[in-house]
Amino acid sequence: MDYYLSFSKPTQHWLDIEIRLDTLGQEHVMLQLPAWRPGRYQLGNFAANIRHWAAFDGEDQPLAFRKRTKDLWEIDTTGTTQLRVRYQFYANALDAGSTWLDEHQLYVNPVNCLLYQPNQVDAPHRVHLSLPPDYEVATSMVEVKALTFEAQDFQELADSPFIASDTLQHRLFVVNDIDFQLWFQGDWQDLNEPQLENDFRKFIAVQLALFEECPVEEYHFLFQFVPYKAYHGVEHLKSTVIVLGPNYLLSGDYYPELLGVSSHELFHTWNIKAIRPAAMQPYDFSQENYTRLGYVAEGVTTYYGDQLLLRSGGLSWTDYLHQLERSVQRHLDNPARHHYSVAESSFDTWLDGYQKGAPGRKLSIYADGCVLAFITDVGLMQATNNQASLDTVMRQLYQEFGKTGKGYTEDDYFRLIGEIGNTDLVHNLRSLVGEGVSMETAFRQAIAYLGWELVEDPSSKLSESQLGMKLNDQGKIIAVYPGSPADEAGLAEDDVVVALNGIAIEGDFDKWAAYRLTEAFHLDLKRKMGLTRVSVAPDGKPWYRNYRLERKTADNANESAWARIL
Repeated sequence: MDYYLSFSKPTQHWLDIEIRLDTLGQEHVMLQLPAWRPGRYQLGNFAANIRHWAAFDGEDQPLAFRKRTKDLWEIDTTGTTQLRVRYQFYANALDAGSTWLDEHQLYVNPVNCLLYQPNQVDAPHRVHLSLPPDYEVATSMVEVKALTFEAQDFQELADSPFIASDTLQHRLFVVNDIDFQLWFQGDWQDLNEPQLENDFRKFIAVQLALFEECPVEEYHFLFQFVPYKAYHGVEHLKSTVIVLGPNYLLSGDYYPELLGVSSHELFHTWNIKAIRPAAMQPYDFSQENYTRLGYVAEGVTTYYGDQLLLRSGGLSWTDYLHQLERSVQRHLDNPARHHYSVAESSFDTWLDGYQKGAPGRKLSIYADGCVLAFITDVGLMQATNNQASLDTVMRQLYQEFGKTGKGYTEDDYFRLIGEIGNTDLVHNLRSLVGEGVSMETAFRQAIAYLGWELVEDPSSKLSESQLGMKLNDQGKIIAVYPGSPADEAGLAEDDVVVALNGIAIEGDFDKWAAYRLTEAFHLDLKRKMGLTRVSVAPDGKPWYRNYRLERKTADNANESAWARIL
């Protein structure tokens, strides 16, 4: 299949796409637009961005077609050997998994906007670009001739984003005979390029050492630096797209975030691109690919993204512990940990995995999965007297599944943990994964092995510690702890607190609470159906707490073994 991409009015964001293919004698050709994209296991409804869809033969005569589903077209190709399909795609989203067109660049995730033949996915696919003469293209695809790029099959094409612009900047370096290329789009002038390359070299070397080999011969970091707040990365087979902003923070407060997301996305080259659940090997882009292993794909990657930065020197001990504390805080703040599992949450990402969703319904495959990965890592160390770890499991997963292209199952994962560790560890981990029990006890045991302890203090916010509710800056309730005074009083998410004991608070609830709080008080709330007043009585118990990690033992041998500093 050949795709021809062009545009005439880039500020209007409409990308012109023409597809050309041989019908191969078929009387009907089916063309499918992907229903989702790798890295976000939720239906995308990309077809909502398509207009002016039409089909023609090789002589440009119109062909009859019908839409079979929201993103599947059937074309009548009786009597014709050539098929041309033309449509426009609205490229008006700029994040790490989208497609964007303006006067400065063309940025495409092919999985958003390019149709494929379900019965011809293994054939080569070529992309032909019509661009201004001064545009350069950043992509992992092979350029077979000027502005024509080829992928060996649709799976590779779907996993090969590209940026075309006249302002792209480029930096190439080699680690262990593998080319690593940094592509910068946007305003990034304050970044210290030599420092950036040096820090990247360090965490790349640590990741290569962990797996001992790499599934690709080149890798591209495609950076979109934007003037607004943004933090998003998406993994691909031989590349990643990372969107960060605002630009002026990149060399300061956001620099650790830049390293962190880059380390995370590179780790995905092994964990999910090569080491892939059986349900996703290969990807079926026409429908959901259900798996319970999101806690491995994203949780283990979240864990290692920071842990490997620590090993490389990209994160200090203090910064690393803060990152781990954030995941622990999210787990312990979430009452769903008592009745919902990370395996169930993995399966249900297709429902609402990337939105907040209904209160207390699910866990995060990222944060809760990270806590579980930490527990697994330390558990393997304990079971083997520090002779093996989660590193050992990941290496074996790569050797047995990643290199062979065979998908793995949850049983495969726990089989390897059992072979490297022991059956008791597997039993305990299976309970944490699938039975909807809190990981708090297991986490405390793991950190005790490393000479740490988890210290908890009541939240400094009275709304959280005394009443059991979290508010945003506008006074809107964003979480209510089950059984807390707020819960007993009937407060709920999306209620907006407008007054305390008759005093309009204008978002400053905790300041007014410290001044006006009595044993019992009333709140005026704005709800969807109108205003209401409720009475609330603190019960003297601390509800939401702040958690922090502290070292109990200096120079602990287990901690040193766990850190595995190279």
